[in-house]
Amino acid sequence: IVRVPSRVSAAQSEDGEVFNHTEWTEDENGNLCENMKTEWLLMALPEPDTRLMKEMQQRYPDQFATLPQNVRSHECWNLYIKFCFFSGLPIADGEMYYRVHDKVFTAKFRKQLGKAGVDEIVLSHEVMEAVHHQSAELTKLPTRKTFQYLQKHYSQQCAKMTEKVFRRQSWEKVMPEV
Repeated sequence: IVRVPSRVSAAQSEDGEVFNHTEWTEDENGNLCENMKTEWLLMALPEPDTRLMKEMQQRYPDQFATLPQNVRSHECWNLYIKFCFFSGLPIADGEMYYRVHDKVFTAKFRKQLGKAGVDEIVLSHEVMEAVHHQSAELTKLPTRKTFQYLQKHYSQQCAKMTEKVFRRQSWEKVMPEV
């Protein structure tokens, strides 16, 4: 078995030591697959600055020209690593959100979602505000009204869920760390 790492899967420290940033797994056909570790991918991302924006403009001039003027500046760019499963809205570090308990995930359900790159089911507080308005702050967990809203407005995502996800006791509120 030959493992051929990608060009960005390993890094060399100043003293010459090589760090491997991949994990190898086998797919359903027995093929070896290289999975980049998430932490390494995040560290490898460049910081948004004027130089990066100029490079993006040079590499992708047609796409860059379609950007609204206010997003052509690096000051408005942020890195988000958590997104609402239903709406796709980003969840900033330190922002309250809701997630499905790990105990709700059966091995089959976890595998199914894992293929889509989903490691947890997250609901943004912004969606809760859309449903419950001012009382969203008082709502500890998603309610029947929340689940009806999700099924009406995000039917495609809801179709991927098991019935257990639409039970209030399957959720927990995640508060910002202080």
